[in-house]
Amino acid sequence: MEVSARTTLGSSRVSVTRMGLGTVPLGGLYQAIDDGEAQALITRSFELGVRLFDTAPQYGNGLAERRLSRILPTMRREDL
Repeated sequence: MEVSARTTLGSSRVSVTRMGLGTVPLGGLYQAIDDGEAQALITRSFELGVRLFDTAPQYGNGLAERRLSRILPTMRREDL
């Protein structure tokens, strides 16, 4: 599968990549990771074409969301 291949969500006009990054590990569910590792994972996923980032407040009591919120704004909005 091509990572950057896109599809629409249901009957909406929202287009996302077929492959996404589930961010529960960024919240430390299985083991703790540091901010540098989290940033590297998000950045590399983006470089490979991922544009769908799945997160929730329950992932590390918001840790995954906070990590995404530091990195995604540094990327060109048109690319997201």
